[in-house]
Amino acid sequence: MAKKKKGPNRITFAKGALRRASLMWKPINECRVNARRERGKYECAMCHDLFGPKEVQIDHVHPVIDLIKGFTTWDDYIERLFCDVENLACLCKTCHAAKTASEVQMRKYARAKRKEEATVYDEDEE
Repeated sequence: MAKKKKGPNRITFAKGALRRASLMWKPINECRVNARRERGKYECAMCHDLFGPKEVQIDHVHPVIDLIKGFTTWDDYIERLFCDVENLACLCKTCHAAKTASEVQMRKYARAKRKEEATVYDEDEE
């Protein structure tokens, strides 16, 4: 059997390209403008402290990839990535990192649960 060539991962490349394109999405800028409290100061939606423009990040309130189901379809991914301003929040880097870490833990738990259920299902068929 021929060894598979190592090359760029098309899915990772596509997701990265879509993420970069989403930075130009008008609601992203709208969210940042809505969080502005004074010149060069933005309010974090979680801790409500003020931060400079390089200390805040725009985050999806409802994650782009569903925490329970995981990746479903490209249509869902794009629909959730290019969302309205109501699904966006301006967070400081600390709050964003904490929120992301909790989402990663939830994804790991959900993935393990799905894998466990699939294993039980496979055993039942035998």
